Amino acid sequence: MKKTLIKLIIILSILLLLLMVFDYFINSFLEDYIRGMFTETLGIFLTIILIEIILLKSKNDLDFNTAKKELDRFNNLLTIYINNYEDVAFNIAYKYSDYNTQRKKGIEKDFLFNNLEEFHLSSLSLFDGHNESKAEVYFKGLDNLKETIKDIVLQVDLTHFPDLSNLLEIYIKYVEKHYPKNSILCDVKTQNNGTFLLPKKMIKEHKGLIEYKKHNIINSYVRLHELIIYHILFIEKYKIIVKKYKIS
Repeated sequence: MKKTLIKLIIILSILLLLLMVFDYFINSFLEDYIRGMFTETLGIFLTIILIEIILLKSKNDLDFNTAKKELDRFNNLLTIYINNYEDVAFNIAYKYSDYNTQRKKGIEKDFLFNNLEEFHLSSLSLFDGHNESKAEVYFKGLDNLKETIKDIVLQVDLTHFPDLSNLLEIYIKYVEKHYPKNSILCDVKTQNNGTFLLPKKMIKEHKGLIEYKKHNIINSYVRLHELIIYHILFIEKYKIIVKKYKIS
């Protein structure tokens, strides 16, 4: 419909230009006829363009409402997974000894990297299996959140929500890059088999900057630390955008 409107404007411009040329060069005998034709043509094309603009606006409104309804539906599901993720992220970001004092504050961006040393311990979750480790429960929650966001990007027309579209696309690219799930869960299995686990010791004793180092066996946990912080910021931004579009 936008292309049609552009074509009409181009045609109108050409016709008006031709009529102006004729009016300039043709003798006075045809002046009234040319001017009358000029006025009628202008009126017809302006009417057509006005109708096209109204129809285009109606279509855009309909497309926006349809997309918003679909986004509302996905947001209801995503909100559940966000809440679940925040619970499992808190679970792995803090030691058991800190749960009571930290629970009211929730997860914070400055949580200690050393806290991740308990990644292999039971999550004590009421719903995800008492014997599953903190890491297993964390990645289960993260996977649910990540896959739902992928579904939104693939199935919902986000043309009317450019800032949301950009946020979600950046999220997928960031989270999928260097996904540490397999290596960490392998460490969990090793620890649970009774083998001495060097990463646990290194995380516990770590001091200084939290950064990647060549051949560092705790790089996966540096990445885990990054992911948790990234999600705190992502969820804050997501909630702001959802509120902006009045998505329920």
